[in-house]
Amino acid sequence: MKRISTFAGAIAIAASLAAGPVAGAAVTHNAMAPVTKTGKFVKLDSSTSFTMTVSKTSYLIKTNHMTHVTENHMVVKLSILKRGDSVTVKGPLEMHTISATSVTAGM
Repeated sequence: MKRISTFAGAIAIAASLAAGPVAGAAVTHNAMAPVTKTGKFVKLDSSTSFTMTVSKTSYLIKTNHMTHVTENHMVVKLSILKRGDSVTVKGPLEMHTISATSVTAGM
């Protein structure tokens, strides 16, 4: 009989785990907040990242193959950007790093 009650207990634990969080329980999400920042281009750090400043705060901007980079409505490479260019960056912000989905210069 003991074997059956242990088995029943295991099923009850498995069912409670599969049910998810208890109603009203706090659930945390690790989603980064999407932002739009407009500032000045400072320097190209690599072929896929650069530094910009917004109101004296520096941000590291990371790009990838999915990032849209434009200047005056034309597709360009990051290497075309020069110190002091006005840039607008959109993407998720984590600490002082933005993973850019788009970079727009010359506006």
